[in-house]
Amino acid sequence: VRDGQRPLDEYGEFKAWWVERGAALFCEPRQKDYVEALPQEHQPIDRDRFTVLCVPLQADLDMTMKAIRTVLQPRFERYRDQFGHFSQAKHRVIGNTSLSRLQTILNIRCIKTADPKRSDHLIADDVRIQINRKFENITNLEKHKADRVREHLEAAKALIHNVGQGRFPDFTIPGAERPRPKAKKKEIDWDNL
Repeated sequence: VRDGQRPLDEYGEFKAWWVERGAALFCEPRQKDYVEALPQEHQPIDRDRFTVLCVPLQADLDMTMKAIRTVLQPRFERYRDQFGHFSQAKHRVIGNTSLSRLQTILNIRCIKTADPKRSDHLIADDVRIQINRKFENITNLEKHKADRVREHLEAAKALIHNVGQGRFPDFTIPGAERPRPKAKKKEIDWDNL
């Protein structure tokens, strides 16, 4: 490694050694092949909708993924500017929510619709809502479960209303600019909006 190089001391000789010898021994060579978009000639594809990339396999994966993003991002932006959003769905999904939450909301609404007299804390048990708190008595636990079911039913009403307006999944309360606060003030009469 040192092969006759000057002796190393603790005050800066390492940097000189690294420049003269160490980098050549231990550094990866400079990358010669880069991610690039292939030229149009001899490409029998729709160049407005597709890009063909040449990706070197011997490069570092993280650096290659960054390079792919660098090459593709301006192309995606040009496509969106020219043709609109990439989504081909009849109705675009707004935001991001978990599918398990949507499934729970749907299950609760179906159970409540089928049996309106069923107790909310029993519906919570039916759909396996977990309460992550310690409760001193069973009544308190049942109250918290019932509150969670009512929150999900309110979310279901908001979803149903907003789907009719072309927005999904949108939990915004109709007429409000932000989701309904948790404070129990005045109940909204959802059926007569």
